[in-house]
Amino acid sequence: MLNQIKTLDHRFYQALTKLKKPTGLTIVMKILSLLGENAFIWLVLSGFLAWQNNNFPSFYLMLILQTGQFALVSLLIKRLVKRPRPNYQQEDPPKTLFLFASYSFPSGHTAASFTAWPVLSYYFPRYTFYFISLALLISFSRLYLAKHYFSDILAGIVLGLLLSGITLFLSNLF
Repeated sequence: MLNQIKTLDHRFYQALTKLKKPTGLTIVMKILSLLGENAFIWLVLSGFLAWQNNNFPSFYLMLILQTGQFALVSLLIKRLVKRPRPNYQQEDPPKTLFLFASYSFPSGHTAASFTAWPVLSYYFPRYTFYFISLALLISFSRLYLAKHYFSDILAGIVLGLLLSGITLFLSNLF
């Protein structure tokens, strides 16, 4: 099973890297990826919407959720799996600005996005389409920029939806 996933990942990666990538689109993808860094856009959006709608529990919940998601994905899962990114050839991937291992599995950008959009949609349902669209675009940017394999993105989606589901379930209990 693992070999089949790796084969699919490499085929998907090779197909994406062979595409002619227009400069303008690459710039847009880099901006989307940057916005998804450390859940930045999701925290800004939740803070702004909470302020606009005087609904600060939604912002506090997002802050706690994203902190937990970061710890789980970046500090635990990535370090346990240690999957190199597709565009790195060396044995040990380089460190990021914050000195965390820059491993590939699962996608932290995707996990953050798919943790955020359901919670934000719960509190601000009229923006659901935009939240989902942004989450998908940020996730695709990571594939487009060759920062992740397809299975990294899928794992980030599953993990994010699981975390947001648990959070919403628990928040409704209290």
